[in-house]
Amino acid sequence: MVEISCHGNLFIVNQIVQLVLENGAALAKEGEFTKKAFFNRKLNLIQANVINDLIHASSLEEANLGLNNLSSEPQKELEFIKNELLDIIANIKVNINYPKYNGVEYLTGQEVLPCLNKLVKKPKTIKESSKKAWIYLEGLKVAIVSKPNIGKSTLLNVLLQEKKAIVFPIAGTYIINKNSEIPSLEL
Repeated sequence: MVEISCHGNLFIVNQIVQLVLENGAALAKEGEFTKKAFFNRKLNLIQANVINDLIHASSLEEANLGLNNLSSEPQKELEFIKNELLDIIANIKVNINYPKYNGVEYLTGQEVLPCLNKLVKKPKTIKESSKKAWIYLEGLKVAIVSKPNIGKSTLLNVLLQEKKAIVFPIAGTYIINKNSEIPSLEL
């Protein structure tokens, strides 16, 4: 990998890039550095996806959501669950194999069950928050359906808080070009 510093003139930059490419260099492909970091175990799959989400974020909320995922809060929760389960398993194994061992607390089913029930709820919470994040990032497909001239286009514009749909006082939706005339209305 080589870094070249030069004047910011686009013509000069393009000339340098062209010269370097003619001499055997290759441009990095989209996502190549993230891919290499993933395969070299510098990033996990969640972090690689978060980088993609950050690159394609179209609002501050989406960027913040990506940054929140990058802090790997869900991963920390899953790691905590894994460690708790391993502790319980280790404790049970010691109880079975060395029943008179003094260094480990003896666990009964009544003591383990509430802890396991609590741990079972955590992945469900993580899953629900992931669903909300997915909906926020990917959006929802919604159909506004009703009889003609009820106000579907107006409703869409209000929901989006912008004039996305054409609203016309005559029944039906009309697209008016410079060459077309407004349809006449007979009363």
